[in-house]
Amino acid sequence: MQLYEKIKSDLLYAIKNKEKNKINHLRLILGEIQRLEKGISDENTISLLNSIAKKARKNIEKYKYNIEENKQLISIIENYTETKQLSFISESEIIKFIKENVDFNKENNKNYILGVVMKYLKGNANPGIVKKIIEENFNFE
Repeated sequence: MQLYEKIKSDLLYAIKNKEKNKINHLRLILGEIQRLEKGISDENTISLLNSIAKKARKNIEKYKYNIEENKQLISIIENYTETKQLSFISESEIIKFIKENVDFNKENNKNYILGVVMKYLKGNANPGIVKKIIEENFNFE
């Protein structure tokens, strides 16, 4: 099932169970997905979800705006993105990419490597998951 279809299905479930906040958040997400000009693929949907979550985190951290509401939105988004996060690229492919594209003699900094990998993935992965992969597979001092 495409991610978009799963979100639509979850919206119908939330409506049946009268989960008001979840209904509002899922409608917002679906509205944004439907505005995608690139088409509704899982990759585009995850990229959009990550963008929405980033804005919600900014609202919490920088503006202290609707903190509980934004936390709920982030939680809903994470339910969709964490399960699909690395479906486009496997852990072994990330490790292979790092070994082939990072000069450890120049840069032995996990944040630098995280940036290189995230740029390669075009933001279609949770940085926390990628950072964990980096920490588990490479040694830093």
